[in-house]
Amino acid sequence: MSTVYATYQLRGYLNRSGYAQLDCVLVQCAVLCNAAFQNWRDAWRMAGERITLCGRMREFAQVRAGDDFWCSLNQTLAGAR
Repeated sequence: MSTVYATYQLRGYLNRSGYAQLDCVLVQCAVLCNAAFQNWRDAWRMAGERITLCGRMREFAQVRAGDDFWCSLNQTLAGAR
């Protein structure tokens, strides 16, 4: 059975503040992804444990503590495998 992926492309016309906000989100995605990778590496090197996607989501839920900005970055962790 094959999987079909659909992609969507949108053209955005941003002003300077829009670019600044987008840049902020992308930087935070990179920070979050790098932190998830570092956490995964440390867990493996120190204890030989594997951190699953569910484990990463659980830890992330504790860190974000209801902050709406971090809620939008949830999918970043799914890509950090």
